[in-house]
Amino acid sequence: MFSYTVFAMIEGATGSLRASVSEKLLDLLISGHVPPGRINESELARRIKVSRTPLREALVALESAGFVLSQERGFAIPVLRSIEIRETYPIIASLETLALETAGIPDRTQIQELTRINREFRRVARKPLEALNVDGLFHDILLRGCPNTRLMNLISRQKLLVRRYELLYFRETRFFERSAEQHDEIINFLASRDMARSVAVLKSNWTCALHLLMWSVRD
Repeated sequence: MFSYTVFAMIEGATGSLRASVSEKLLDLLISGHVPPGRINESELARRIKVSRTPLREALVALESAGFVLSQERGFAIPVLRSIEIRETYPIIASLETLALETAGIPDRTQIQELTRINREFRRVARKPLEALNVDGLFHDILLRGCPNTRLMNLISRQKLLVRRYELLYFRETRFFERSAEQHDEIINFLASRDMARSVAVLKSNWTCALHLLMWSVRD
């Protein structure tokens, strides 16, 4: 599940019921447990175990973040669209490479942690949701040294927008090994203190995902 702090960053929520419902709803949408199309609010409210009012407030918040669309007398979950891939993945690639350059070369402990996480990444290769979460952890640790909070918030927001696409990516096992190999390359270049090559592979990690996903999302 997403941490509360990530969702609070998106909608400016505090400790409200709306924030709690929004987080639960966001988990359902991104994990694919609520399919694209018109949202049955009564059924979804029962599923989350809340009344219609906080659910609608949460949907309004998610609409402002781009996760749902407002329709006459309701809301809908948009279908996956190739234009979102084309527009968003290059942004994430540029932001993450800037964050890595800003963070600088990690210490030995961080490199060992990245190596351990990538082993775990390979272990969960046939479990898309787990693979997605471990991949996210890898990138979080990779950029952990970045002191620019505003930059890291921008990255988090963009990643939330493509979370559904990332899950689709990891359902394609033929894409998985390439990501793991690129992680290994990033680790090895950082261990040899070659920031330029580490940045190049990190950017390639995102652009490869872009190109591969374009084959999977047809609109």
